[in-house]
Amino acid sequence: MKKIAFFSTSRSEYGIIKPLIRKLQNNKKYKILFFVGGTHLNQHYGLTKSEIKTDKIKINDTFNYLDKYSKQDISNSFARATNKTNDLFIKYTFDYVCILGDRLELLSILINSLIYNKKIIHIGGGDTTEGAFDNTIRDMISKASFLHFVLIKNHKQKLIQMNCKKNSIYVVGSLAIDTIKKLKFAPKATIFNKMNLNINLKTVIFSFHPCYADLKKISNIGNFFEDILKLLLELNLQVILTYPGLEIESDNIIKKINEFKKKNIKNLFIYKSLGIANFNNVLKNSDLIIGNSSAGIVEAPYHNIPTVNIGDRQKGRFFHESIIDCSYNLNKIKDSIRKSLKYKFKKQKYIYGNGDASVKIIKILDNQIK
Repeated sequence: MKKIAFFSTSRSEYGIIKPLIRKLQNNKKYKILFFVGGTHLNQHYGLTKSEIKTDKIKINDTFNYLDKYSKQDISNSFARATNKTNDLFIKYTFDYVCILGDRLELLSILINSLIYNKKIIHIGGGDTTEGAFDNTIRDMISKASFLHFVLIKNHKQKLIQMNCKKNSIYVVGSLAIDTIKKLKFAPKATIFNKMNLNINLKTVIFSFHPCYADLKKISNIGNFFEDILKLLLELNLQVILTYPGLEIESDNIIKKINEFKKKNIKNLFIYKSLGIANFNNVLKNSDLIIGNSSAGIVEAPYHNIPTVNIGDRQKGRFFHESIIDCSYNLNKIKDSIRKSLKYKFKKQKYIYGNGDASVKIIKILDNQIK
């Protein structure tokens, strides 16, 4: 039996990897261990472990290491994460480790995988996000991995240029689309009524995460975030605001969110985590997603919803026609919002797959691991 350990530390990465874990847990050829930590266990970020329990996906163990959110605190959290994951490597028996993406905390899993001689399966390598140090982390994981599942052909070419073995790299598309295709979508009136939204107003999802590119160019990330939110409300838009993930200075954004919460502003709806199903139902029926989230790059174009991408966090990634890229200038952001709300995007050729990534991955795993 093939024993694979999966680790999840954030809501976004769990939403992507869920269909693969579910299929493998129901496959008698595999013994799957699933370890949950990071923001899943943190009330500050929505305690999203409960969402995993609702999905009835078995969690074998947890590793809690988060505290505060400054540079020093995140560095200390990384040290704790390394110790916590070390305990899991000692306690449980498995041969392979599957890692998705590029989060900082994944380095603790990478280090222990190397120490304990576990073969690494990497999902999402070869991508590029020049504005975040996740870009470097992603490449570090890829260099250490023996098997790669990438989203598009360009990502495969990048890994080949990095001297990863060509015959270890497979283009499978995005697992996020597997998740979306399995969801039940309610009519717009149903989902808006459920969330107390006004169906007659233009609706915008606002999701913004600080990154090192932002911090180089913006003197106060909290104030910049506040300015964008005020702009959206001034334009008489119905705003669905989601919390940032764990990033350096994300606490400054969360402080601003909490200030807006106290004001009880009409047409502003704040969520620590919407959950995968609710998020995609709302996204599909929204008029726009704005910020710098990867959801604006991968999920929104699938739903044919326009994106206003702010700043450099996603720089280097493939942008569909429905994505308007703009700088940190508020006037340009305002122009981009108006343009995206007026422009009727045609149904576009979608590049990130058609929802069969998990099937492709399992077929390859059947042949490539013993």
